[in-house]
Amino acid sequence: MQRTFFTVLTTAFILFLLPAAGLSQIQLIPTTIVLDRSGVGTVMVINTTNEPREISISTDFKYNMSNETGQSVDAGDYSELEMYDISENLLIYPPRFVLGGGERRDVRVQHRMGPGMEDGGYFSRFMVKAEPMARDAVQEEDPETIGVQLNYVFVQDIPLYHFYGNATTGIVINDMKVIEDEGDPEYILFLFDMEKTGNSPYRGSVDIVIRDGEGEVIDEETKQVGLFTDRKIGLKIPKERYSSDQTYTADFTFKTKRSTSAPQDLVQAPDVTWSTTFSIQE
Repeated sequence: MQRTFFTVLTTAFILFLLPAAGLSQIQLIPTTIVLDRSGVGTVMVINTTNEPREISISTDFKYNMSNETGQSVDAGDYSELEMYDISENLLIYPPRFVLGGGERRDVRVQHRMGPGMEDGGYFSRFMVKAEPMARDAVQEEDPETIGVQLNYVFVQDIPLYHFYGNATTGIVINDMKVIEDEGDPEYILFLFDMEKTGNSPYRGSVDIVIRDGEGEVIDEETKQVGLFTDRKIGLKIPKERYSSDQTYTADFTFKTKRSTSAPQDLVQAPDVTWSTTFSIQE
């Protein structure tokens, strides 16, 4: 009886969705794209591997809201801010290309603005996919072998903004609660209920200063803050830093400033301050 031998080659694609600073096969500079007033910008794409990569670029409209404890979660429904979606009006050149190992290339981005566009902060997500070059399947020496070829696909997803005309932003603090989060009992949670004002996303930071009962500063830190719409903001501090026999004062200063962004890339707004006292329960 005649037997037929064959090789089966299975190709598996493994997709990695990574933040800009995560482990990746490509690097993007800058990691936040802010187009100039005319709607034009440039992004450098760098292949950090020794092998060629096929690069493809797309855009998508999405943004974060918050859950009940003020942590960022995907909005899911983006209809509230769809008037600021520029995903379909972005011209990207080139949208696809090959980068050799260690090579880099500038990509041009332009917002195609229509007549009568209103002032405001428009935005999208800039998606860069890097995957290995397609290769011919090579037959295994053992004709009965089932081979598996793994192709790793890396995707970086960074924000893109265009602040057009009189772009404004700001925040109003409606309320703040100090909560001992049962879901994360090692931390104290400062939960802010905020409104976002203006026609642009609020991109800034908050300086936190903690003082003891004698007024001495015992802790300071800065956290990034961002609001696309009204939402809760949760700020956590570890309980282990504080004693249960004292009352502390926490001062918060929200400002449109970030160590990772130039001032001209941020829509400016007045600082907003808040102060509260708290103690640690045993």
